[in-house]
Amino acid sequence: MIVDHLPHELGVEHTALIRRLASKLGEKREKNTLRSSYYAGKRMLQQVSDIVPPQYYNLNLVLGWAAKPVDMLAERVNLESVTWPDGDVTHAIETIFDENDFLTELDSAEVSTLVHGVTYLVNDHGAEGEPHSQIHAIDANHAIGH
Repeated sequence: MIVDHLPHELGVEHTALIRRLASKLGEKREKNTLRSSYYAGKRMLQQVSDIVPPQYYNLNLVLGWAAKPVDMLAERVNLESVTWPDGDVTHAIETIFDENDFLTELDSAEVSTLVHGVTYLVNDHGAEGEPHSQIHAIDANHAIGH
């Protein structure tokens, strides 16, 4: 694991933070993997209630049963505005959105958020020839917040 090979230049404080976040990510991995596998149709529904007769759980005929409501909800989510506490950044946001094809990235983030409960938007500097600001959506399987 990467956490086992952290460079010494990070310092004690940063190393401790990274180890804590990696541990937190590990704690949530099983639940997030389970959610992902249900969404991807890799698991059958287990009996969760006495209301649904047991024979229905043996059918498993419809593939993607868990993905359908998630995808339908994601289609209904619309970005209406972006607010910034320091004033109007409309031009900058439009540029960032266009350069990053952000609405496509946002579609992916919406589905991931509905599956896992959270998705992280990470802003990074672009390399030479790329947009200055690179925005990526990273799901809860691969990122954790502090």
